[in-house]
Amino acid sequence: MKRKARIVAGLLLAAVAFVAALLPNLSVAYAEDTTGLQINALSIEDASTHAQVADLLAGQTPALKAGVTYALNVGYTIPASLQFSPTYLNVRFGDGLYVTGLPGATFTVGGISNTSFSNLVTAPTGTGALPYGYPGASSEKNRSGDLVYMTNNGLTQVSSRGEIQFKLDDAVENQSASQVIANAIRVSLSTAATQNVDPHTSSVTAADAMTYGFWADQSTEVISKGGTTSTLQVSATGSKVLTEANSKTTVQVVYPSDTELVGVNETSLYNTAGTIVSTTDDGTNKTATVEWNEPGSYAGTPTFKPQIKVPASSTRPNNSTFNVTIKNLTMSVWNDTPNVNRSSGNASSTLTVTVIDGLNPERLTTHALVDTAPNWAYKKNDTYNVRLGTYLIKNELSTDTAPKTLEMTIDQNQTAIIRGVTIPYKAGMTYGPIHWTASDGTSGTADPSILRTSGVSALITNTALGLDINTSITSIKVDLGPILGGYDGIRPMSDLLDTWNPNNKHVTDEYYGWSYISNGIYGSWKKGTNADVVTNVKLYNTGTTPDAGVTLTAKSGAPKVLNGVGSIDKTQINGGETFKISGRIDDANWDWNPLQEPVLYVIMPEGFTYSNLTVSNGTLSAPEFVGTYDKDGVAVKVWKYTIDVGDETRGQYQPDFTSKNMTLSMDVHTTDLAGKGIYHINDFIGITTKDFKEIGAQIKSEHWDRSNWNTHKYTSLFGNSVNSGEDMVSLSERPGINIAQASAIAAASTLSVKDAASGTVTDYTYDSANPGATTPVMQRGDTATVHIAVRNNTGNTANTTQLFVPLLSKSVNRGAGITPEGATQLPLALEGVSTSSNFSYKYIKLNPGVTYAPNHAPQPSDYTVVNDPAEADMVLFTSTHALAANSGGFVDVTYKVADNVDASYTGKRSVFSSVLDYDIAGNHSTRSLSTHALGFAGIDITIKKIWKDNNNAAGKRPAPAAFGANNLELTNDKNFDTSAITPDVTDNGDNTYTIVYRGLRKYVDNTAADTISYTIAENPPNYYYAERTHIFTAEQYTETQTLTNEYRVMPAIVNPSVKKEVTGDVPVEIHPGSPSPASLLDSLLNGGAADVANPPGAGNDGLSDSFIDNLINNFLENGSEDEADAPNVFVFELRRLDPSSPMPEGSTGDTARTRRILAGDAKFKNITFEQPGTYVYTIKEIEGNQDIDYDKSVYTLTYTVTDNGSGQLQAKRALSKTAPDGTVTVIDLGENNDVNGAVFTNHYPEEGTDYLYHTEYIEKDVTGDIPHFYPPKAGEPSPASLLNDVEPVNEPDVFTFTLTRDDSSYPMPEGTEGDTASTTIYINGASSFGQFKFTEEGTYTYTVRELTGSQTNVRYDKTYYKLKYVVSRNEDGKLELKRFYTKINPDGTTQEITVAENWETGIRFVNHYADPEPAKHAPSVTKIVEGGYPRNIVPDTSTPGMTTTALGGTRTTTEDEDNTFTFTLKRTDPSYPMPENSTGDTKQTKILLHGTASFGEITFTEAGTYTYTIYEEMGTQGIRYDQSVYTLIYKVTYDGEGHLKAERTMTKADEDGNVTTVDLGENNDAVGAVFTNVYPDPLPVRDYPVVQKVVTGNAPDAPTDYPSVLPDDNGGNPRTATTQDVFKFTLTRNDPSYPMPNNATTDSVETSVAVSGDNNFGELVFTQPGTYVYTIKEVTGTNQRVTYDKSVYTLTYTVFKNDDGELDFTYHITKTAEDGTVSDVDQCDCHSTPPLVFTNDYPEPEPQPTPDPEPTPNSDPHKPSKTKKKRVLPDTGDVAELVIASVGMVASGITALGFALRARKQK
Repeated sequence: MKRKARIVAGLLLAAVAFVAALLPNLSVAYAEDTTGLQINALSIEDASTHAQVADLLAGQTPALKAGVTYALNVGYTIPASLQFSPTYLNVRFGDGLYVTGLPGATFTVGGISNTSFSNLVTAPTGTGALPYGYPGASSEKNRSGDLVYMTNNGLTQVSSRGEIQFKLDDAVENQSASQVIANAIRVSLSTAATQNVDPHTSSVTAADAMTYGFWADQSTEVISKGGTTSTLQVSATGSKVLTEANSKTTVQVVYPSDTELVGVNETSLYNTAGTIVSTTDDGTNKTATVEWNEPGSYAGTPTFKPQIKVPASSTRPNNSTFNVTIKNLTMSVWNDTPNVNRSSGNASSTLTVTVIDGLNPERLTTHALVDTAPNWAYKKNDTYNVRLGTYLIKNELSTDTAPKTLEMTIDQNQTAIIRGVTIPYKAGMTYGPIHWTASDGTSGTADPSILRTSGVSALITNTALGLDINTSITSIKVDLGPILGGYDGIRPMSDLLDTWNPNNKHVTDEYYGWSYISNGIYGSWKKGTNADVVTNVKLYNTGTTPDAGVTLTAKSGAPKVLNGVGSIDKTQINGGETFKISGRIDDANWDWNPLQEPVLYVIMPEGFTYSNLTVSNGTLSAPEFVGTYDKDGVAVKVWKYTIDVGDETRGQYQPDFTSKNMTLSMDVHTTDLAGKGIYHINDFIGITTKDFKEIGAQIKSEHWDRSNWNTHKYTSLFGNSVNSGEDMVSLSERPGINIAQASAIAAASTLSVKDAASGTVTDYTYDSANPGATTPVMQRGDTATVHIAVRNNTGNTANTTQLFVPLLSKSVNRGAGITPEGATQLPLALEGVSTSSNFSYKYIKLNPGVTYAPNHAPQPSDYTVVNDPAEADMVLFTSTHALAANSGGFVDVTYKVADNVDASYTGKRSVFSSVLDYDIAGNHSTRSLSTHALGFAGIDITIKKIWKDNNNAAGKRPAPAAFGANNLELTNDKNFDTSAITPDVTDNGDNTYTIVYRGLRKYVDNTAADTISYTIAENPPNYYYAERTHIFTAEQYTETQTLTNEYRVMPAIVNPSVKKEVTGDVPVEIHPGSPSPASLLDSLLNGGAADVANPPGAGNDGLSDSFIDNLINNFLENGSEDEADAPNVFVFELRRLDPSSPMPEGSTGDTARTRRILAGDAKFKNITFEQPGTYVYTIKEIEGNQDIDYDKSVYTLTYTVTDNGSGQLQAKRALSKTAPDGTVTVIDLGENNDVNGAVFTNHYPEEGTDYLYHTEYIEKDVTGDIPHFYPPKAGEPSPASLLNDVEPVNEPDVFTFTLTRDDSSYPMPEGTEGDTASTTIYINGASSFGQFKFTEEGTYTYTVRELTGSQTNVRYDKTYYKLKYVVSRNEDGKLELKRFYTKINPDGTTQEITVAENWETGIRFVNHYADPEPAKHAPSVTKIVEGGYPRNIVPDTSTPGMTTTALGGTRTTTEDEDNTFTFTLKRTDPSYPMPENSTGDTKQTKILLHGTASFGEITFTEAGTYTYTIYEEMGTQGIRYDQSVYTLIYKVTYDGEGHLKAERTMTKADEDGNVTTVDLGENNDAVGAVFTNVYPDPLPVRDYPVVQKVVTGNAPDAPTDYPSVLPDDNGGNPRTATTQDVFKFTLTRNDPSYPMPNNATTDSVETSVAVSGDNNFGELVFTQPGTYVYTIKEVTGTNQRVTYDKSVYTLTYTVFKNDDGELDFTYHITKTAEDGTVSDVDQCDCHSTPPLVFTNDYPEPEPQPTPDPEPTPNSDPHKPSKTKKKRVLPDTGDVAELVIASVGMVASGITALGFALRARKQK
């Protein structure tokens, strides 16, 4: 029995299992276990300070205030059973709250990047429950309602802190600080199957007391008796609110009992008079309650204008006053239960009314202010116009005053530059002439048309008066006419007055512009001054005598640096993303903010970097790194920039009253080390001025924009290193940007190398795949710093945090986790260790042999703590306390090249990693940080020192260490300091030392781009002589260099000299026109006759040296290149034959010189011999260009130097002479070796014998219309004498002629430079080329011709002459000259000319006077258009590169003036010629759309340069016009033969001021002036191509899902479709440039239809006119039961611009059948295409025989069997029928089992 029971139980279990297995596949719903899915943290915090506001899990109700950003912090657990199933966080923000920031920093539904969530499922888009359409759909306040996030798969704990941010909407607040907004926040969890898991609901308290205040817009008014107030006005203040519909808004007015309240007008909300519902009277005052019907709205605050009437019979005294008070404003708040409303509480506003009487009442209120303005000029520069005096004027009545005159005496102390004055202005006022005086003594009268009017003021500027920008206006007098009724020049300034009492003369420290000031003075203090600016103003009735007037005073104030205003382009980002800061540094709102010598500090906390920093209107310097600072564990880096603005001051009131403002832009990049929270611009930018503290500057907030406006948060941190320890301003900005981070411990290790030479710091990132390019090369003096920053972004406290950083002084392998590329190779010394305040450190020594895999850290048992870092292997950093959420810290380890590192380490590297180890709530984690690498480059220099001192017999040799420290100096060619580097010096014991400099820098920086060259200089020890004191480029020698020192002896000193002798025609004068040599030298030598041929020589006395120097210097200044060319000065040169031989003192190189006037001795300077030996020199005379026969002898001078035995050297001379013919003669120097010996003899040539002079003349004749020449009047210069002051060729009626030698050796007239001489003749006559000097026999030929000038009425002579001189000697030996002339005519024929007398000439030119033919040219322009220009316009002319095909209809010029462009040709001088039909200085032409047009022909009748400009007239169409300006220059020249020719050049200035030269083509015939206009692209047109599938035959039903079983084709029952019944279609473009649906990048896209129906390919977007062709066809499938449609459709779109300039299209569809037949399907100008129909056929199945039904088993064989009915399978998801079937199967199984058991029992 037990066995049977087991069998039955087993079968039952099997059956149940079968059902259980079947049910999930049939989508059976079942109960889900959500146990453990629960919220474990739910709180609200202040998003900026992270201070907790309320713990919602603890039941606390948060008290919220408008304007504050809050964060909803949520944490929840997920059970293991749901860890990999979808779970969701659901949040609902009710009315009154709206979301400002979300995880993933996006409001777009879809996937996000976040550690907690994978998808934003539902974004808040408003509840729709607020009235009046508030808030608008685009308003950020509409972000209330439901918010759903899907959890990241695999998490068991989720935490979101600071990411879900929201604000309280003050539109729903009343005046109660205890107002409760019920059920404002709902939070729950859910799964795909279960909603509302662990729900929590919280109300919030709106903690603001939202009441109204009052602001008196117009607080005073003067009326006559019988009058009614009309200008009194009070505005309520407070935020907008949702009001209750059909409620009442009420206010109370209190006024005297003897007056009447006519009514109260509301002018901003209801714009109607209120209803006076009640009035009470206490005998003194009446109180009226006034109400308005509130329709219900999102309402601001009302504005009230009470109308109080004073009876005409009033007994109130003249000039008496009374008060009117506005109070008790109440408005009802929507949905406020109980209705507390908003009211004004105890606030009120009191207005003052003055009563006057009289026949002609007049009341002017004036207000003379004392201004204190910032004075930058006192200690800096200032060009900024501040207000230096203020006089406010108001006409209290509605009637005009009597005519007034305003008279001003300005700046009586002359301490400022006054550039502008304002006078009262109101539309309708008329002014008389403006009388003025100025500081330069000028005066005048100006027309009122010079006034610039705005607001309540009219501005008079010094430049408008014709004065210089820096010339002061000193007085103004102008008749104003009547001051019109209601003119109010006080009200614009009322909010800045200390009080509204007109007697108060001071204003608050703010400044409004000139248009706000009735009567103001504007300018700047003069540099270095700070005295008061005092001005007297008299305002009086015109025609009367003025009184003493009032005094306006402006006091000098400290320079003030005001904040600017900026913005951040995003509100929330995740770490790793970028945002942009931009803003205006100065004058951001109303406040004046002059700024001079701006200084900008960029501040970057850890995790932030910046790029693309730009400023406008200033030149930004290179950045100066200031330093790194520890701010609560965060490293903050600071860079300093100066901004060059010259002597100007930035701001809105420049000297000419324009603005020159400075804007800033900067990109800021974040990493996961950026602290979470809200940041403002003042976290990153500080603005100040140079020498801020020294000049006594102050910072000040803008009056209207002062949110987050300064950098006070950093001041104490930075200390004096930033802005001298003073606060700076920034760019004011309110919302800030919220930085969200992934929930993790963030850590980053960075490596930076500081170059010792330049001081620059460079960051490096190592790439093991490219080690050469990513390993920094360190050199001597460089330091490398590993900076590791850690930040806790988890939201939980990190209990312990440790960092292990390796030290690199030893070569050791610590495993892949610390030394990933094996043992370190480069020994580096520890330079320093520093940490943030929350980390400590110690040195640890690892046990021998321990290694670490990646992401493993040393354990305490692996190391011992040591005190000496030289013994240590690592630095262990430990947080001094737990790292709280959103806190962090940093450490720095700095290495340097060890002293023992030499050139053998070049190319070796150390590769290493640091390790982070931390613990959070017992969860321990270790990870390896970034891998870094360091390499080395260096050079060694070895020198051998040789001592020649008889083995140091005298004991004077220095010891090795002393020699290296005191006698050697290392320098380099890059000027960096090597003074501290000393070499290793070793005594080798053989009278030599070895000197080694180890590991010197090889490059300037850490790249091979610029190598360093070293010089080693020796300072020889006392008593030693150094053969070589310097080794230059020491690093380049491959062999060891030597320095040799020899013990020193006394030198020998010699003084070589020469003697000069002269013969022939020796001059009496040293220089023409100067005294004779004898008289000069006689006076210089203080008397005594001197022989002209033998004066004292240079070197005999200082005076003659000085005389020669002066003579030579004067001569060289006149253009000579050599001193030997000076007249009568002779120069001698001494040259050494061995470069080691000493030279005379002061010599450079191998030569020395001395000089002599005429005859006598000349000495060289002393030569000092310090070593014995033989020294050989040569002496020769330098040949000058004087007309003298120079002595060409060369003397060889030999000194034999020997030691006399007592340490004194002596030198003996030997001298030989080499004559020009090579003969050598030994010179006897006398018994005592003291004869000069070197004698040079020069010969002066004699006239007649040695040279011959000749002067050549030419003659000039003229014909034609010869200009009449009058002789000059008495005392006037002749035309010929004027030629010395002009350029002859271009002077009218002056003709120039040239003489050119045919060989450069031929003599030329005196004074000629080069090969050509010239002369000029005025009209006609004769002239000479100057005097020739011939010194040798020979034949000399020359060419003489006339130069073609630019005088257009002259035909120049093209004839030229060949001139031949033959010089020979006669029988007396004298030189004589014969001349021969050949005339060459323009046609090439020649004519020989002879002359009889010496004075005659054979050269004659003839010119003819006549007017030339003019030059002509027609300038033109070309227009090109781009973008979405209309294609249906036929242009005037074709344009290369432009399409002119018309799409749609075409239009002509008259139909389309909007597309016609106008161009102007303008001459720059009214004397220039213009084309016909020009208007004044301009001529215009027009072009329709595009093409080329001419301005007409210009005729030039005179030579010259003519300049024109060509530009396009700017139209009003929505087109980007071409603002280029072309400058067209015609250079008209005369060809000398009667024709003018015009040559064009052209430049183009684009709209940015860039000027380029225009290419006018090889033949100067290109148009040149090409203008390009860009039409805006029209809105695109769209279409959705649709395919429609039609099926015939035995088609299946359209499926909802595809079953896994095959369909029944034969039973006649409905057949279910399968995946084979899905039909696919393709759309293919015919050109790869055509657009594709949904911006697809492929040439073909696909869509499908299940069985039948239609579908589209997606959106086709056309942005440009054109023709676009596509092919659409069906993809032939694999379903053999279907006949596929083989048709192919061709869809052609024609896109064009319609008459309105908008894109439109027509289409044309053709169908190509399977047999190739093509038919038109449709053609239409419709806006969408019809479906393209494809028909598929399902053939009817072949009928099949029906099988006989199987018999049903029956226990009674005699009973007939039953036929089995066919059962149709249930629909998918029909669970009930499946369950019944399953149960039936189980029952059948049990029955069968019963029969089996029974049979067994019977058996």
